Amino acid sequence: MRAALNRICLDEVDSTSRYLREQAEGGAEHGTLVVAARQTAGRGRLDRRFESPPGGLYLSLLLRPTSGVPDLTLLTVSAALAAAEAIEETVPSLRVGIKWVNDLYIDGRKLAGILCESALSPEGGAEYVIVGIGVNLRRGVLPKELEEIATSIEEASGALPDPLLLADAIAERMLSLAHDPALALDGYRRRMILVGRRARVSEGERSYTARVIGVDGMGGLIVSRFGRRRVLRFGEVSLRCRK
Repeated sequence: MRAALNRICLDEVDSTSRYLREQAEGGAEHGTLVVAARQTAGRGRLDRRFESPPGGLYLSLLLRPTSGVPDLTLLTVSAALAAAEAIEETVPSLRVGIKWVNDLYIDGRKLAGILCESALSPEGGAEYVIVGIGVNLRRGVLPKELEEIATSIEEASGALPDPLLLADAIAERMLSLAHDPALALDGYRRRMILVGRRARVSEGERSYTARVIGVDGMGGLIVSRFGRRRVLRFGEVSLRCRK
């Protein structure tokens, strides 16, 4: 399902996804894109704060599925691939990896994060989905506590892309995949940075060490522990692990 982009640009907002949710409730169309230079209350997975200082790209894209309830894991897979490809097209010197399920990395440091959220219709389907993406653009603007674990496009490449051109490129790729998110699986798998490595896996209050095998056809993470394989549908894996 394709649509022309309807881009809304903001200098500052508490959250592009919250703002877009208001627009969606007011009837905004599929393909509406909100872009901001700064968020004051950005939010990531598990309701964590997402640092959103000036010098980043913060965008949210509205999808209106035509039927059923879309799989948010597969949509996150699609968004990660769309963002990685758009960044590399914009700055060809970069090579972007993906850490399951929603983070983009360059040389072991986080570059971007993704959060997909849905709102159900009274009939039981998905009335709309909001895909939120935050990308670090400029060097030197991240909080001190994040400098060792995060990077930016400028720091990694010396280049600084036009934020609106990059936002449009990400959104256009996402819209091309939205009708069938499974199309992104092969590209997503090729970019995974933890395959073959031992990782710290967290599922709620339970955590353990396992070897990462890959991603299944629904975007779940396949891990092996004591010779037994299991598939994670939720949870997190830690990048800080030995090979």
